[in-house]
Amino acid sequence: MRLPVSGTVSRGDLREDVAYYVGKEKDGSFVKQSPVEVSRNVLYRGKERYNIYCSSCHGGVGDGKGVILNYGLIPPTFHSDRLRSIEDGYIYDVITNGIRTMPSYRHSVPVQDRWAIILYVRALQRSQNARVQDIPDDVKRSWWASLAFLNLSSQYIRKHGDLEKIITVEHFHDMGRRSEVFW
Repeated sequence: MRLPVSGTVSRGDLREDVAYYVGKEKDGSFVKQSPVEVSRNVLYRGKERYNIYCSSCHGGVGDGKGVILNYGLIPPTFHSDRLRSIEDGYIYDVITNGIRTMPSYRHSVPVQDRWAIILYVRALQRSQNARVQDIPDDVKRSWWASLAFLNLSSQYIRKHGDLEKIITVEHFHDMGRRSEVFW
């Protein structure tokens, strides 16, 4: 097999998608949102890569309380207003090129994993800064029904005692049928 001519790029390796490979728009500004679609697999991959490359400094939930604190370095928390509102392309650039005491992970973390980490960081940010208004209405209704059910369960147990006798499906159905609060 012959070697390719020096300076040529094989098909599919040109990396024309600047937003994906550099984290910037064509005008040089950072992309606002990840060009990678959010999926369960991407988030799991992001979590896995985050735990390997990021959590030792930024902590398991992104609060900046990783083990590196023991050595006098204080990495930022991802839960500050500034970092919650920063563009995804900026985070991509920091992972790629490093910043201050954070080294570049350009050679350690492939492009698709950088975006997966960013999406996972965004999930961490939402998990630590969630509001009731963010919950879809159908989930809220289910959640309130569950709380009412748990409340009724504890009242029923206090009233009738003997936990072994009452923890059956029939008792729970009966308890729900008799309650105006639950339905």
